[in-house]
Amino acid sequence: MKPWLKILIVAVVVGLIGLGVYFVFRPQPLVVEEPLPGSELPIGQLPNSGNTGGGDNKTDNEPLPPGGEEVVSSKQTLSIISDREAMGFWTNGENIYYLDQSGKIYRARDNEDEEISSQALNGPLNTLDSDLRGDLVLISFGSPLNPSWTIFDSRDAAYRPLSQDIKYATWGNKTGELVAIKESAGNIKQLVYLEADKLAAAPKIILSNFQMESVRLLAAGGEDFLIQELPDSEYAARVWRLNTKNQTLNLLRDSATNQVTTRGSPEIFFGWSGGNGFEINKNSNLTDQFPVPFSTLPQKCGADSYQGFCFVPQILGEDVLAKFLKNEVFFQDSLYSFNVLTEDLEVLNLEGLSETPIDGKNPRLAGGSLVFLNRLDKKIYRLTEFR
Repeated sequence: MKPWLKILIVAVVVGLIGLGVYFVFRPQPLVVEEPLPGSELPIGQLPNSGNTGGGDNKTDNEPLPPGGEEVVSSKQTLSIISDREAMGFWTNGENIYYLDQSGKIYRARDNEDEEISSQALNGPLNTLDSDLRGDLVLISFGSPLNPSWTIFDSRDAAYRPLSQDIKYATWGNKTGELVAIKESAGNIKQLVYLEADKLAAAPKIILSNFQMESVRLLAAGGEDFLIQELPDSEYAARVWRLNTKNQTLNLLRDSATNQVTTRGSPEIFFGWSGGNGFEINKNSNLTDQFPVPFSTLPQKCGADSYQGFCFVPQILGEDVLAKFLKNEVFFQDSLYSFNVLTEDLEVLNLEGLSETPIDGKNPRLAGGSLVFLNRLDKKIYRLTEFR
């Protein structure tokens, strides 16, 4: 065979081998699967924010809320536990009760909520405040200027109305004790004690002529109560301390700035005087404050003993309280957890746990969970594994 023919045959064989190697080992194109219908992440503009909802869209450059250490748990869940929209709720151990929009009472269940009372309130809800154990809840409803007062007892699912001459009531320092303003003949107001289980009994008179107008009272331990004057356009709201045993009255706060104070627990009191004037007080004299790097409304906070929680809006204006109470303004909140004894402060990360933004109110512990009302959808939520 001629040499040039041998060279040609070898070249053809080498070329065929190389071509085979190319087709075997060449890079393969990526296969892109279309997402299943309904599996796309929901996208929507959140109020007061440029972020999108429905997923964890936080970037490395996005700042955390001020103060505290962010806590993230892979086991953390946030779920809606009320079948209906709620006006208010309270907790009794791990049980969670709520008033729906018609005033009926339900107990939240994992499946279908249990109707506890079908008796509706005869008017809109004004206030709802349970005792420390959660067995009894004090409810005022109807006209805010002349409300009706009643106690709902979750032990027997019964209402116990207070008499019509009771113009104001709140829980006292002892179990089942109420302190109330009673209007007697001649429009004379008395400050009295009532017993929740003995409402038919004659009240015990504390002050026979109680002349303060437009006030609310907060139990402050022992025989003491805080008296909070409600602010109006002409008068600033002062805070007094009343000892019912020796009938002494001491002025705690006399400020030109309107102040609202609420009790989170026997150990914690929240106060707000507008704008950044938010405070957490570790005693009922309002003199020992826990430092916080945020401002919020007292109604967005709650506490159990020394452990507290606050929902904190991104923006809080000076005159926001009246609009908040009338549901004319809404927020997107961060959630803080704190302990006034250890002075620990943490930011609980809710990012990606709920498709609905959170505007939280009245956080309460129920067993090992944190329960609160979301003002944006009026549903009761439960946060687990937050510690």
